[in-house]
Amino acid sequence: SVVHNVTMDRSRHIEGVLKKVARLKGVGMVFLTSMDFHHIVSIPLERYRRAAARAGGSPLILLESRSLEGDWLDGYARVVQKAAENLDLSRARPGPGKVALVGHMMDRNEGDQVGNLREFRRLLKGLGLDLVSVWLDGKNTESLRKARDAGCIISLPYARPAARTLAKTLEIPLVEVGLPIGIEKTSRFLRQVAGMTGRRDRAEAFIDKELRRIIPSVREHAFRYLAGRKVSLQQDPHLAAGIVSLLDELGMETTQVLLVGQAA
Repeated sequence: SVVHNVTMDRSRHIEGVLKKVARLKGVGMVFLTSMDFHHIVSIPLERYRRAAARAGGSPLILLESRSLEGDWLDGYARVVQKAAENLDLSRARPGPGKVALVGHMMDRNEGDQVGNLREFRRLLKGLGLDLVSVWLDGKNTESLRKARDAGCIISLPYARPAARTLAKTLEIPLVEVGLPIGIEKTSRFLRQVAGMTGRRDRAEAFIDKELRRIIPSVREHAFRYLAGRKVSLQQDPHLAAGIVSLLDELGMETTQVLLVGQAA
């Protein structure tokens, strides 16, 4: 029964589902992928995609299964890359004070991630920059499409290829940065972005203002309760690098780091 269900011709059913989803109101892009066993038996997904695409509706994009050779970080990066390759970014109106952030890990629409987006906007506003689009931000394709108005692409670690594709397509500068976690790495983030956008003096003034605001609190509270403690950390390689740096700044000792995903 299992072999029959895997190998039987289900083309009409799959094409029907694709046509229906592509016509749903509010859907701007549809990704088609498969499980490992479909990949092994060579289910012709591209043929199904082409057949369904002839009926019109939102763009249908094939995301080939590569879970046998990659991990969840690879998968996230490939989804964002496919979006960068297929999203219509015509009628661009780039502005020198506008930037797009590509490679943010938006793995859920919950408070911590919403807070991360808010903090990115605050940091970039401190440089006098308007963050017009974040890939990904948990919103719709129109939110992604606003990247066409950016005058610079800021690339975070989770989708470097997509950032390069967008910068090339839009013919605008690209700056590759790490995650702004902790004092040293956040300062580096601000200086790198400021260097690309011609705002070095503004960055130094903003960093100085931020340090005057947070250092007393760190000394009063963080050092008092956290310094000297030992930490075991389990995280993805990009986030782990930032957290280890932050822990060091707080006087804590990282005794073990377990990476969830390949180190890129």
